Amino acid sequence: MAMATLPTGFIWDVMSDSGTVPCAVLPVRGGASMPEIARNKLVRAGGWRTLESGWNAAFSCRFQLPRGATVKIRYGDGSFLGWDSQQQTLDETIRTLNVSKAASTAYARVQMRVQQNADVSYVYIVTGP
Repeated sequence: MAMATLPTGFIWDVMSDSGTVPCAVLPVRGGASMPEIARNKLVRAGGWRTLESGWNAAFSCRFQLPRGATVKIRYGDGSFLGWDSQQQTLDETIRTLNVSKAASTAYARVQMRVQQNADVSYVYIVTGP
């Protein structure tokens, strides 16, 4: 699906394993041409949970809540050969994690750890091909 061709403010339903999920393309800040897609996911308490992943891609994720949750980017494989980047704790200010195309040649995952199960809303931003 070519998201960049959708008009700003367009809302559609996406089929997933758990049913139909509403999504939206939000207005892009600063007049840029890359879409911002609102996403919602249930994050279970415990270890690191992957929200987004990509290989050889450039994208960003913007978070604000839940308060006290920790977000990071994990590059490489999941073992000792991988490394973490941009780890931040959410405190109701907007936090953005940026995955670069060059670094994601090692495979990149945006991950979150929460203290209790939480419904998380964030914005996925396509920043490159």
